[in-house]
Amino acid sequence: MALQVGLYQSSIANSAASRILTAMSIPTGSLSGFQKTANKCGDILAAANELDMAERRRKVKDILEYRGMDRNTPIDIEIDRQYNIPLSHAKGRTPFAPATQARDVVTENVTPEKYIVTYNSTNKLCRVGQRLVGQGKEPACPNHPKCTATIKMSDNIGDEMLGGQKCAQKLLTGDETQLLVKGVVSDSDGHFHRGVQEVMKSAAGVDPTSYLCVNHLKRSLCKNWKDLL
Repeated sequence: MALQVGLYQSSIANSAASRILTAMSIPTGSLSGFQKTANKCGDILAAANELDMAERRRKVKDILEYRGMDRNTPIDIEIDRQYNIPLSHAKGRTPFAPATQARDVVTENVTPEKYIVTYNSTNKLCRVGQRLVGQGKEPACPNHPKCTATIKMSDNIGDEMLGGQKCAQKLLTGDETQLLVKGVVSDSDGHFHRGVQEVMKSAAGVDPTSYLCVNHLKRSLCKNWKDLL
């Protein structure tokens, strides 16, 4: 279990860890045993991270109160999505996102630390489903037992509006830890903002403003200038 905690904080997987331990003449179990331990460890770490993000949301509300503001004062957030396969790899090959996994990370703009206050993951991969496809069957991903996928393989993993909706719903979870949003800093397509706006307006009566991320703008300008040169 301790090994899995370390692996979750590194870029190597169970197979690489097994080879390293074998090279050091340290007895190792089977890869299937490694995976079972990884699954147990993953559930524990996911629950711990959810509790940690809830505590950070509570801390943001405490800071608002220390500043003489109401604890439920809407705040500004930053949100972006990261894919396991960069979208640039699909240039000229397919109009769709080539990724199979994505994560949406939301940070607050109240403290200098910019705490991560919620997180949403999207996954198309399921080993059970892949095995069923190899047997000529059609798996019911993501609804069958032991399925690790959250969306179908045919679904659009680049749906940032849906990601914004899910993140907003998580921000509104819990009476003591919910955060209202008045502004959303994101990249130029604005889909995240529309997702957050839809949930905040319907659930809390707040209409967030969209702001463009200057870092995304700077990278876009630099890339365009390089192409011109």
